[in-house]
Amino acid sequence: MLSTRAIASKASQFKKSTFVTDASQTSKIFDQIKNKGHVVRIRIDKSMLKQMDGTAVRADTRGPKEIFPNGFQPKGSRSDSLIVCYRPRMLRTESGQYLSKRLESASYFPIPNPSSGDEITDTYAYVINKPEVFDTSELIAKVYVNADSCRHNIDRASYLRDLAFEEVGTPNVPPAKVLMALHLTDRKLSRPDILNYIVEFKIADYSVNPDATEEEQEICGSYMEKFPIGLELCNSTDELSEETLALIEKFESMRTDPERSER
Repeated sequence: MLSTRAIASKASQFKKSTFVTDASQTSKIFDQIKNKGHVVRIRIDKSMLKQMDGTAVRADTRGPKEIFPNGFQPKGSRSDSLIVCYRPRMLRTESGQYLSKRLESASYFPIPNPSSGDEITDTYAYVINKPEVFDTSELIAKVYVNADSCRHNIDRASYLRDLAFEEVGTPNVPPAKVLMALHLTDRKLSRPDILNYIVEFKIADYSVNPDATEEEQEICGSYMEKFPIGLELCNSTDELSEETLALIEKFESMRTDPERSER
């Protein structure tokens, strides 16, 4: 239960929130984050969403019987809105859905509440075809690299850990976008230190969306070849993908070369 002081602090922080509604590029959003000394809520306009060339993945404890006919819809009435909330220690969606770019990065989720002591050993990873997304991982990379230019203290270590999640945001995921479910079992999520997660799991089975087209079934087949039943995997947030390392390098290059602009 929150103390009176904690409740007052949260209320004060909310009052200081800034909504960004007209940002059209990561650079403009970052300018808002850099110059504000408090929470920034970023309302992502639909025009800012881009269709991924391939697939994304979302982990969820709910089974295919629920997800295939319904997709992923945010709670409440804002089914067409994506709101990203920035804080010095994290960047998270407040309205919409987070997806990950790869199965490996999606497998860290869901992360149980540490105070509950519960383990989520059985879950599903849903493969989503060409979703319309906003690349939040790109924004996280820019904050991480440019933390020293912000008005307040950025927890760079937390941002580096979050880069391993390779997340993108979307308002919702229609049922037709969900191609298949990978059933993950024997899942064990450990936290050797406060900034690192290690996840181990086994691929137990697959379910393909019965409404998948022939082309989409071929995509599912490729996934099955890459991640066959019985495969055991172990991932650590200490190990960043080549794509994520390239993002960091991109923004570090911009710092050393001021004439290089973001496209």
